Amino acid sequence: MNNDQIFDLSNLRKMVGDPEVVNRLMKIFLDSTPTMLEGLNEGLKNGNYENVAFYAHKMKSSIDILKIKDLDVIVRKIEENVKTNSNLQDIPAMVERVNHGLTKVFSIIKSELKL
Repeated sequence: MNNDQIFDLSNLRKMVGDPEVVNRLMKIFLDSTPTMLEGLNEGLKNGNYENVAFYAHKMKSSIDILKIKDLDVIVRKIEENVKTNSNLQDIPAMVERVNHGLTKVFSIIKSELKL
């Protein structure tokens, strides 16, 4: 893992091979994920836990591909808690951790891609 162990692009680089394609995929991540994060936050703000689960689910694949430390577990836990209607009081803290983690990742990727 690189980037101070926050995320890891090694599997993506192996799958894709071409560094330019990896850069384009990172740009797509930077364009699409903030919108998903906004939806997650808006759902929480409005108490719409179905939307919270929807956006947590939608972010899973990007988080998995980038191997974003801890967030893979957190988005799954958010989704599970909503589906089982359990521990809903824990969701705001988990959403905050997703916000914090993704904000760091966005910053690092922008810096590396010189955006």
